[in-house]
Amino acid sequence: MLTRDLIVIGASAGGLRAVRQIAQLLPSTFGACVLVVLHISRASRGMLASVISWRSGLPVKQAEHGDPIRPGQIYIAPADYHMSVGVQGIELDQGPRVNRARPAIDPLFLSAARLYGNRVAGVVLTGFLQDGTAGLVAIKRAGGVSIVQDPLDAEFPHMPQTALQGAPVDYCAPLAEIPLLLNRLALGLSGQLPAAERAALARLETPAWHGLVLILFLAPDWSLDDPLSVVLFDQLQLALVAKN
Repeated sequence: MLTRDLIVIGASAGGLRAVRQIAQLLPSTFGACVLVVLHISRASRGMLASVISWRSGLPVKQAEHGDPIRPGQIYIAPADYHMSVGVQGIELDQGPRVNRARPAIDPLFLSAARLYGNRVAGVVLTGFLQDGTAGLVAIKRAGGVSIVQDPLDAEFPHMPQTALQGAPVDYCAPLAEIPLLLNRLALGLSGQLPAAERAALARLETPAWHGLVLILFLAPDWSLDDPLSVVLFDQLQLALVAKN
């Protein structure tokens, strides 16, 4: 079976936790490049890669124009830049907002479908609005694989629901299953998980609060004037309340 050596992931509200969990659960031997777009404020100070890299078995970095599409590497789109796939590697631009966002998911998905065709797997995670749906349609038309987080499992279900309604979807899965599904696709295996693996993943827990406290260490100058700091601080408070 064909290996999928480019994974493109898009998320909006609730996406930081979701992407961090995927990064933690992908094996260090993962054979595909992962490109991630999160809807973030242009005021963000580039903390995302540091937060997502915590406990990740793969290197994580904020993407720069010209970065190579390298297996086993996770790239995060920087604030206020669209990220796309070009012939020479990653391309960044400050074109018009797409689906009210910059960075937006669709430019990444569309460019990946155009250049990588059936070697691409696209993933739409938690969030609002419809960003990523048109990109998943393009990926499927190119012969790639489309994956959507189960809306019942998503922190914010609207974006996954819209993708399910507007695009042909190969796999609709809870977040805990997506890393193993991606690893199987990168190895050229079917994305369908064996029953034993599903049962094991159902018992998996990755505490939402664990690691959000890193904001105090990764950014000692964090401020409640920074939108990303506010989001992280709110998530930390909610998670600690839930834990107690």
